[in-house]
Amino acid sequence: MSNGASVRATLDHPVIDADGHTLELGPALSQYLRADGVADDLGGVFEGLPIFSTRWRDLSPADRVRLRAYRSVWWWHPTRNTTDLATAYLPELLYHRLDELGIDVAIVYPSIGLMFPLLDDPDRRRGACHSLNRYHADLFAPFADRLLPVAVIPMHSPGEAVDELDHAVGTLGFRAVTMAGYVKRYPAGGDERIDRGSAYWLDLLGVDSAHDYDPVWQRCADLGVVPTFHSGSQALGSRQSISSYVFNHLGNFAAGNEAVCKALFLGGVTRRFPGLAFGFMEGGIAWASQLYVSLGAYWEKRNREAIRNYDPAAVDMDLLGELFPLAFDDRLGPLNAMFSSDIGHWDVPDMGRILVEAHEAVADGRLSDDDFEAFTFGNAARFYARGRPDFFAGTLIERDVKRAMP
Repeated sequence: MSNGASVRATLDHPVIDADGHTLELGPALSQYLRADGVADDLGGVFEGLPIFSTRWRDLSPADRVRLRAYRSVWWWHPTRNTTDLATAYLPELLYHRLDELGIDVAIVYPSIGLMFPLLDDPDRRRGACHSLNRYHADLFAPFADRLLPVAVIPMHSPGEAVDELDHAVGTLGFRAVTMAGYVKRYPAGGDERIDRGSAYWLDLLGVDSAHDYDPVWQRCADLGVVPTFHSGSQALGSRQSISSYVFNHLGNFAAGNEAVCKALFLGGVTRRFPGLAFGFMEGGIAWASQLYVSLGAYWEKRNREAIRNYDPAAVDMDLLGELFPLAFDDRLGPLNAMFSSDIGHWDVPDMGRILVEAHEAVADGRLSDDDFEAFTFGNAARFYARGRPDFFAGTLIERDVKRAMP
């Protein structure tokens, strides 16, 4: 089949594109940003930030290493097919091509605008989201029968989220919203042990969150919109390569989705709002299948009853003491236990008592003299000399080891 239209002709049902995208046209969006007093242009929104900036390109290779400047995307628009590029920028062209694509209705997400809710500066963040939503509401208004744009919602606090929900859904008429999947929080100042520039934690809106986000979820339910997440996890954790954008991008949406989904579930959000659906975009479904199975497995092993299997108070210390000498019971196979002092660690308060305590097993009748010899000498000698017979050459025990070898 040559195109989407030929496939669509064989179907007896509509096709919904649940996660389409539009590319923001910089000069047009900049007009809204200026009118709202956010920035002079789109570039000004990200001024001073490494994301979608020239920071990486402006640094020398040595400074990229020194500053650990993560490599962000470049050449990120499809350009070889110029018609497709124009279609991504122009809603009217997309609208007229939907039949050709085989799509009946498309839910259209922002592209660079997905970064707006992640901005640290509160005025710039809230203003940019506000402007972006006005821009898309006006841009897509003539095509509402087939193209449904998605509003962006900042999540640094429940208050700002509810305010923008009311603006985007209540005032502008958006039917779909996408939220920041995390908030980068910085520790409070005043502690010299904290490097304010690099020390942060990710608030995933559920378990261990800095705020109670229930008012946000309740507002979504009241407005009839479902929260979706499309933030990914680039430049976070292990995705901070200084040389490879592919390394940073590969799997980042799946990891970001898994994190926020897990936080919402373990934070009880899905239990408190059983009628509210949550959408996790652009990460495939493998992560969700794994998380679903894992949550079930963890429940079986760590629910309030099962956790009692790991209660230290439940240990039968007498039986445990009887079972430990089994390491030297030939009926169970040669386990070859070796004497280990752990000198230098907190569990050795008196080095002079190490061998004394080990020998108590002989005094108590739990080990024989032969067992103790194997424990404190023979097993270790054979272990280290098995692959290298001269391992103990030149040491005080060289001759003893030779006699102990089979």
